[in-house]
Amino acid sequence: MRITVLLGIALVTAACSTKEAPPAADTSAMTVGAAEPAPLSLESVAGTWNFNVMPMDKDTVLTTHVLTASADPAAWSVLQPSGETFKLREVTLAGDSITTVAGPFKSGVRANMTVSDLRTTYHVQDGKLMGIGTAHYQTTGPDSVRQFRFEGTKQ
Repeated sequence: MRITVLLGIALVTAACSTKEAPPAADTSAMTVGAAEPAPLSLESVAGTWNFNVMPMDKDTVLTTHVLTASADPAAWSVLQPSGETFKLREVTLAGDSITTVAGPFKSGVRANMTVSDLRTTYHVQDGKLMGIGTAHYQTTGPDSVRQFRFEGTKQ
């Protein structure tokens, strides 16, 4: 009789228990009909940008300049505070980045020095054109190199 009671309890327990439902799919990250952001293009950054040039580790503004960007990469130019204007040698678009090459030009950061080559990579972030640049300076000794942060606001 004990076996019959135990089997009965086991059958009743099995019949009354329910399987747990699988967890609902997480849809909090899904947005119906959300548009993908427009890909970066030279047309989307065309215009006049006021730039602050800062050291990598501080928010101190070392110099400023005005970048004129265009859909035509050959038309990009920079106006220095001294009034000197120079064209960028290269403007390349790749994914979400724009890379530029400039030089030679008089340094706005280091007095009486010439930047022989400045390579900067920009990204659009919160409506600003943000960049990191590496400047090579002409010297009689070993190559002199500095890195800077660039923050541009469209006029």
